[in-house]
Order: sequence, then structure tokens, then C-alpha cells
Amino acid sequence: MRAARRDALVRRPRVSRRGSRRRGCGLAVRHRVRGLVVVAAVLAVCGAALLAACGAARAQASDLGVPYRHPGAKSGRYTPLTRVPATADVVTIGAYWVNIYGIDFQSDTCYITAYVWLTWTGGADPTLTLEFANAVEDWQLQKTMAYPRPKILPDGSRYQEMRINGLFHQDYDLRRYALDTQHIVLYLEDGTRTLDEAVYLADRDQSGLDNGLAIPGWSVIGLTSQSFVHDYGTDFGDLSAGVDATRFTSLEFVVEIERDVDYFLWKLMFPLVIVLLTNWLALLLRPNWIDLRTGMPATALLTLVFLQVAYSANLPELSYLVLMDKIYVMAYAMIIVTLAQVIWSNHRLKQHQLDVTHEVRRLDVASAVIQFAAFWSVLGYLVAMR
Repeated sequence: MRAARRDALVRRPRVSRRGSRRRGCGLAVRHRVRGLVVVAAVLAVCGAALLAACGAARAQASDLGVPYRHPGAKSGRYTPLTRVPATADVVTIGAYWVNIYGIDFQSDTCYITAYVWLTWTGGADPTLTLEFANAVEDWQLQKTMAYPRPKILPDGSRYQEMRINGLFHQDYDLRRYALDTQHIVLYLEDGTRTLDEAVYLADRDQSGLDNGLAIPGWSVIGLTSQSFVHDYGTDFGDLSAGVDATRFTSLEFVVEIERDVDYFLWKLMFPLVIVLLTNWLALLLRPNWIDLRTGMPATALLTLVFLQVAYSANLPELSYLVLMDKIYVMAYAMIIVTLAQVIWSNHRLKQHQLDVTHEVRRLDVASAVIQFAAFWSVLGYLVAMR
């Protein structure tokens, strides 16, 4: 028994205290190394992020003194409303136009006086968020409510009416001046609720024009209305807004007016035709009346310049030619042709006094007839062209 125990003790490996201490120290070192590696990785990630943020801030700070060109700076579009969202409150809006005055082509504005009413069922009061989108000066826009609070109609819907008077911006198109047709527009838009919350529809039955609506120099053609979706293309910096936060309901009422043709005929064309007749008359005079034949086209040219300056004073600085400009360009060309022909005829008469008199006179008459026919033909084409 004692021998067996002794043999077992001999076979059992002996572990010294120093060995156990070394093994414990190795495990502790490994754990510490792992912890240091994790801490170093976290610090590296944080440092990289900090360096990236500092680099972006440094780059932005370096560009503070340089103009930044925003990509897609122009955005926003109007598209016709094709369907009413199921979640939207339908607001029916009518307009009764009373007066249009102060049409100013220089500032693209005019004054509008009208009655506007709104009918809706439930939901928020749309009169609190209603905006006149093309009003030029909101502080001058007069809105007089008919009732202190919305009126309840027999069918349970709510009703409010207001009288408006103010200055509104208009997009005038003067390419056909002075046979132009203009559109006087009243834009209404919800300034707070998006398209999924409110939709504006026109009151087609009751909207109209006052029988006393008259604009001096213009004929009123009629009234049209249409609902649009105004997509601004931006959430105005509100990061909590949804995808549809850029789309709002919009409604436009348009009064179409047409300039009276009498203004074109008697105020603009009549003086021009008199000047051109004076120019053509020079070609019908005797070829040897050199001074008179030369002075008449020259005087007509100066008169034409003053006439163009007179009608252009009513127009803004435009980048395109209006109808009257094209007519005057043709008139300038004819006067210059007449001057050139008179000078050429005078030169020939000085060289051959008697031999070419009849020939020169025949050519002058033919030129006058051709210019007369060409003027009225081109004028008819320009007027008929749309």
C-alpha cells in the first residue's frame, strides 16, 4: 500500500508555485492585450470620423468666401390636377370679378377687385391658410370678410366670403402688340396644407364677371378656371416632412382680354401709312426735282424714328421684337430703298441729262408700286400670323 502510494506520488506531475504564477500572469496579459486592441480600434474609428468631420468643416470654411453654385437652383412646376386624393379636404372656391384697372406693362402688374367665397365640409378653416400667390404687396392687399366666423349652410357645409382689392403680378406676353391678347390671372394657393390635406376646386356654376366690368382700350373675352398641383421641389428645410410635402393645391381664375383693333388702326398704323405715302410720293415726282425727292424720304425716316419712340414708351425693355417692331423694320427698309434709288437716279441724271429721264421715271413708278404692294402683303402676313 505504501509502495503504491509512493509510486502514484512519483508519477503525478509536480507543479511549482512559480509555474502557476507564470500561467496566471500569461492569461492576464492576454486579456489586457485584447482590451487594449479593442480600445485602440474604437479610438481609431472615432479619430477617423473626427478627422473626416474636421476635413469637411475645414473645406466648408475654406469655401465661405467663394460663391456656391447650387445645383438645380430653379425648381417648381405647375401640373393640372387630375385626381383628388382620398385624404384631402375639398374646398370649393368661386370668384366674381368686379373691376380690373391700372394695367402696367412696365411692372407687369394690375389691380383687381373681386369677391371670393369658399365652401367646405369639416376640417380646418381654409380662409386661415388661403394665399393669393401672385399678390405683389401683401400689406396692401385688402381682404374684407363677410362674416366674423364661417357660416353654416343648410347641407352642413361651411361658407365664408371676402372682398379683395390689391395689386397682382401678371405675365404679359407682348409679342403681338398692338393686336395682343392678355390673361389677367388670380392665383389662389394653400400656404400650409399639402395636396394630401386640401384640394381647391372652382365653383363653375356661380363664378363670373360683373356686367359693368370694362377696361378702356380692351374687350373682355371671358373667364376660365383650372386647378393645379404646385410642386415646389423643396421641403423648405423641414427634414421631418414627408415626400409629398413639396406639393400644394393651387387654383387659377383667368380673365382673357383683347386689345381693341381701333387702337392699332388709328393710333399706330394711320400715322405710319401717312409717313410711308410721303416716302413713296417722292418717287412719283419729276426726276430733276432732286432736292425735294431727296428731302421727302429723309424727313419720313426721321418721323418714323419719333413714331417708334412714342409707342415704345408704353412698353418695357423686351428681348424680342413685338408686332409693331416688325412692321417698323419693314417700313425702315422701304424708306432706305427709296433713298438709295433717289440717289442712284440723281447720279444717272447728272451723267445723262436727257437720255435717261424717261427710263428713271419709269423705274421710280415701278419701285413705288412694288413697295406699296409688298408693304400691304407683308403686313397682312404679320397680322394673320399667330
